Amino acid sequence: MSTTPDQTSRLADLFSIFAPAFLKWQYAGVLVPGMTYPRMNLIHVLAEDGPQIMSQLRDRLGVSARNITVLVDGLEKEGFVRRVPHPTDRRATVIELTDAGHAVHRRVYARHADRAAALFATLTPADQEHLVRILGQLAGALADTSAAEGKPLDLDPASFRIDPDHPDET
Repeated sequence: MSTTPDQTSRLADLFSIFAPAFLKWQYAGVLVPGMTYPRMNLIHVLAEDGPQIMSQLRDRLGVSARNITVLVDGLEKEGFVRRVPHPTDRRATVIELTDAGHAVHRRVYARHADRAAALFATLTPADQEHLVRILGQLAGALADTSAAEGKPLDLDPASFRIDPDHPDET
């Protein structure tokens, strides 16, 4: 099945409206007071990938050295991360989550999943199946395109799952 330029343009327009609106709605309903999306993204990376040095975090998040320093400083001040000496490189400092950082990650991403599930529940089961198939195709195309451009994205949906063995700590 082929699409016309008008159809693909309409899809691009709708997605350009929907994607940022969805993210704004999603994070407005899940973030704890004082938490921003960039801070929560940093917490998510540390929760999923473990402790890292600042340059790794900077590269993973695609921010400047100054921005990663500001993010880490703020999260450290709030008690969500801590700096620890690198075990083999005296020049490097490792950033790791505290217990409070792990707790806020579980709490926010559990709310995130619940909120998204409630929205998707407004679709019929058939529409849900179609959306799963379509999003899978789009994720594959995005992964291929980003890799070909030399900027691969981690689009594995399993990396966003919450560990059910760690209850929400509020």
